Amino acid sequence: MNFLFYKKIYFLLFLISSDLSAQNSPLNFYQSIISTDIEGIIDGEVSGVTWNPLINSLYLINDENGIIWETDTSLNILRTITGADFGDTEDITFLTDNKYAIVTEEGLLYVGNILNGSDDYEVNPNLFQEISFSTSDNNSGPEGVAYNSIDEIIYIVKEKNPMAIFRFELPNTDSDTTIIPEIPFNAQSLFDNLMEDLSAITFDSRTGRLLILSDDSKRIIDVHPESGAIYGVLDLEEDHQYEGLTFYDNHYNLIVTSEPNLYVKYERPCASGSISSHTAILCLADNLLFNTQDCGWDIDFNQTINIIDLLISSDILSGFNYYNCSNG
Repeated sequence: MNFLFYKKIYFLLFLISSDLSAQNSPLNFYQSIISTDIEGIIDGEVSGVTWNPLINSLYLINDENGIIWETDTSLNILRTITGADFGDTEDITFLTDNKYAIVTEEGLLYVGNILNGSDDYEVNPNLFQEISFSTSDNNSGPEGVAYNSIDEIIYIVKEKNPMAIFRFELPNTDSDTTIIPEIPFNAQSLFDNLMEDLSAITFDSRTGRLLILSDDSKRIIDVHPESGAIYGVLDLEEDHQYEGLTFYDNHYNLIVTSEPNLYVKYERPCASGSISSHTAILCLADNLLFNTQDCGWDIDFNQTINIIDLLISSDILSGFNYYNCSNG
């Protein structure tokens, strides 16, 4: 390896960070790996899904019959939870500990506990807090809910007529309440040429942005939660009725659920095609030193190109498979 390479690397090790902004989206690195039925759910009308990282379980919610299925991340049913009779339930999101939020088409959010366990279980809907945030008298109301646990913010997507994003903090009370949510940007205007409807949402803690699913358009977009700017697009490969979206492991692999009982998994590729030689490392080093913008890979998706991206690139060349999502 030549002297110039070492000189650049040693210099960059003294850098703490760089102010170079990056526009990379994690969605650019996903590919589908499996698409199949969920065994044990027949005509289930699966409308939403969330992942509890504390127990590594998925929770899938039925849209009318008050049923929640807990599964492992291979979608094997572990138990059936009944009693979630909140109306036309569209989505569920994990909050913290045993607490979940369930959104309905009618514009209501129900917050309460689902206890851990191995046996089938019935929740008491009267123990859930009811938060009224919107009104809807047709089939175009709220469809998905996500939770930013870092800033403790709820995000909800409204399907259409018009498409909208609602945002609010959970109230400082356990009593039933009504709130007026923020609408951070005009989703109908910004998404109009790309999304025909909005059917699910999840928060991406890597980027601090939102991943939003469209059933009619068969795609996921990566969206800034303040401006509505779109950073990336993932077109889904099969024509299903997509209703749910969540990560299902700490590697940020995605699962998309579909009515009545289907799911598709999307994982990041297990190697970077761009970083394949020391020349590529030098290019990234030049990007950091001289702002050349020739190969600005934001490899850790933190919206900044810095020394960490260079070190990860070096690891990839040395055989460490940073993009290996299945084996960690």
